[in-house]
Amino acid sequence: MKNIFLTDGQEYELESLEPVLDQEFVALHSAFLGHTTYRWGSLVQAAHAYFSSKGTSSRNHDQFFNNFTILWRRMLATGQFDRAERIWRMSCEIAWDWERNNNGRTIHKGTPYYFWGMTAILRGDIDRGYALVHQAIEEDVRESQQEFPNTPAISLATMNAEKQEQAFRSWVAKKAEVLNRHLAKYRTSATSSLDFNAFNSRFLQKPPNRYSVYSLSYVLARLVKLLQIPRQALHSDFAAQLRMDLTFRLLQVVESSLKAKNTQGRTFRAQAVFLAKKAGLLASDKDLDQVNSECKRDFEKALCTLLDGTFVLSSGSYVTGLDRDLAVSYACRNYGAHQLMPVQTVLLRSEEIQQAAFNILFLTVETVY
Repeated sequence: MKNIFLTDGQEYELESLEPVLDQEFVALHSAFLGHTTYRWGSLVQAAHAYFSSKGTSSRNHDQFFNNFTILWRRMLATGQFDRAERIWRMSCEIAWDWERNNNGRTIHKGTPYYFWGMTAILRGDIDRGYALVHQAIEEDVRESQQEFPNTPAISLATMNAEKQEQAFRSWVAKKAEVLNRHLAKYRTSATSSLDFNAFNSRFLQKPPNRYSVYSLSYVLARLVKLLQIPRQALHSDFAAQLRMDLTFRLLQVVESSLKAKNTQGRTFRAQAVFLAKKAGLLASDKDLDQVNSECKRDFEKALCTLLDGTFVLSSGSYVTGLDRDLAVSYACRNYGAHQLMPVQTVLLRSEEIQQAAFNILFLTVETVY
């Protein structure tokens, strides 16, 4: 049932909850949209009574929080991101206060956390946004008793662009677009047919664990924001550190995904050798040991020769193709785990390095998933 009201010459539609709370929501919207005054405490009191009478129904909780979306959308449309975030914080504070006074009872807050997180991401605060979105996921997991509930928050975190019923689908599509660009390069270099649909069905929607896909989604979110910065503003040593950090996190996803299929391997090198054997690559434990030795001696020189395809193994063979990508990934995984000092090659050839890491992720999915 809908609660329709008029204010400032416009018609609006809210969820009808119960008479007293319905009146409070109308008064609240009239204050925001029609420039009247309103006492927030009146809504708090009515909401607490509503939560107490409606028990633990998540549907009733969702309907309550959905009634803030009109105000939220108006604030977003006018660029008032601070106020847009504040409306969700205030709605959560109503629920938090009620929970503190009703020990052991909880309110499902997936809706406000999701919209609050979405707002933070829109204003460019990736860390806060993803922290809030993942809090929404925890709420959804607790409510559904499922590891991957079919909710908008999960769709955002797992890059499920196919789910239409999500307010932030455009952001999910941006991350999918970045992944798709790397996939296209992988298909060309590896003569592969792996596309986004296959990657999505084999890995994103069926990951080894939810933390792997969450980390990948977060890396892509940061890459989306990084790509919005003009190239001319990314020539600092810190930019090199930032790029290495993203590559390192991506390689953690690779390592975690391989460990799920090869539980005997404890190190990235062990997993790299496992993948090489499965994928029919030439890389061996001895080869990676040589790569490691050269990197310890002079990381920058070793990385350059690997990227150039001029790194020569003791057997006389050059490291090229996916073997090169695996060696580059191994070298960067080790360096990123122990060093903060950036090197010029990482700054100048960051796209090549990231593509190598993505190629090994795609090879992992194509080979063992």
